[in-house]
Amino acid sequence: MEDFVDSRLEPLRKNADELRDKQDYKGAFDLYLRSLDLQDSIQQNSYFQQISKFKAENEALQIKMENEQLTLRSHELYLMILGLALFCILLFVLLQINRRLKKRLTKEKEKAERSDHLKSAFLANMNHEIRTPLNAIAGFSQLLVEEEDPEVSKQYIHIIKENNELLLSLLNDVLDISRIESETITFTYSKVSLPDVINGLYETAKLQIGPSVTLQKDSAPDISIYTDRHRLVQILSNLLSNAIKHTTEGEIRIGYDWEGTEKIRFFVADTGKGIPKEMQQKIFARFVQAVESHSKGVGLGLALCKGFVDRLGGEIGLESVEGEGSTFWFTLPCRMPDN
Repeated sequence: MEDFVDSRLEPLRKNADELRDKQDYKGAFDLYLRSLDLQDSIQQNSYFQQISKFKAENEALQIKMENEQLTLRSHELYLMILGLALFCILLFVLLQINRRLKKRLTKEKEKAERSDHLKSAFLANMNHEIRTPLNAIAGFSQLLVEEEDPEVSKQYIHIIKENNELLLSLLNDVLDISRIESETITFTYSKVSLPDVINGLYETAKLQIGPSVTLQKDSAPDISIYTDRHRLVQILSNLLSNAIKHTTEGEIRIGYDWEGTEKIRFFVADTGKGIPKEMQQKIFARFVQAVESHSKGVGLGLALCKGFVDRLGGEIGLESVEGEGSTFWFTLPCRMPDN
């Protein structure tokens, strides 16, 4: 701009100087005035240009600030919407958790109430079952004192002995159930020959079955495992007693299978009454048989079997068709002894 101003003013000033040198003062004065007017005009235009530039820059700055404020408000709105969405999600999750907790608490309450009911029924049944052998023992003991016939006395002694064994077995089962429930039961592991166990149970069970029932033991590999012999015998004995109790004709089979896997499968199969389908799901539950079974005893045998098998690291189950028979099976870890 300064170069532009000089290029327009310089000729006028030069001409004014020349007129002044020629003593044409009026002409020189006019040219000086013209140069001053031109300089004022140029400066005024420059001033307006600067004002226009500053105005444009100010408008641009305002637009930029408005855009930034709009962006900031958009971010604030976005964050507000996001926060509201997260709050709604959190509220939904909390409501779902609360609903599930209420549902679980309701189930646990119902389960506890059922358990209390079953335990009450179990205790009532236990009271009856304990009184039965005690009354027999007390009654026949009194008769034995007064009886003079040796043969009749012998019968009384036999009845007293049977009821003593029944009472002892009942109390042992209750104690085992209590130990399982409180997780204080202990196991004694040792080398156990499976053929010896099966043969021993087979010989004992032969004396208990009726004439119309055949007892068979399946051939199996001669192996030994590392487990609790007493509990293994107790499980198989309970399953055998259960099969004998419910089988009046046909056969009962006992044995085990092993195909080189990590588990050995034991089984007791019979052609007895079988178990109704609706009972199969709860046949191993504690106290259930005590309420629903009408046979001799409180029905703790299967509950004990499940408790022992679970703590020995195995599984237990059954396959049954009502009127055709049942097969009870369980597995144990195949831990071979070192020697």
